[in-house]
Amino acid sequence: MTSNPTLKVCPECQSASYRTAIAEDTDGRTGVRDRVCNQCGTRYAPPARSRAAAWVLLLGLVVLLFNAAVLYDNFVSHILLFNTELSFDAIMSCAVGLVVGLGLIIYSGVMALGMWIGPPDA
Repeated sequence: MTSNPTLKVCPECQSASYRTAIAEDTDGRTGVRDRVCNQCGTRYAPPARSRAAAWVLLLGLVVLLFNAAVLYDNFVSHILLFNTELSFDAIMSCAVGLVVGLGLIIYSGVMALGMWIGPPDA
C-alpha cells in the first residue's frame, strides 16, 4: 500500500493539469481516484472535501444532540416524574437516532482525513 501526497497541484512541478487514475492501493471497484500530473506523470491524491466534511459533522452533531435531548426528556418525564415505564418504541427510535448521528460524525471524520470513497470522476 503506497502513500500519495494529498495536494491541489502536482508536488513535483506545481502544475494544476491532471488526469484521474484508479488508486494504486485499491482493486478498482471502490471509486477511489488519484490524480496523475499531465506534465511530469507524478501520482498524487486529490484534496479532502473539507466543506462537505464540516456540513456532515454539523448534521451529525445536530442529530445526535436532538436525539439525546429527546431520550433524556422521555426518561425524566416518564421515569422520574410520573414513575411510569418508557415505551420500547421511544427508546428504540432515540437509539437509532443516536447511532445515525454518531455514524454521521464518524463519516465526516473519514471525509476530513481524505479517505472519502465516492463515485469515480466522469
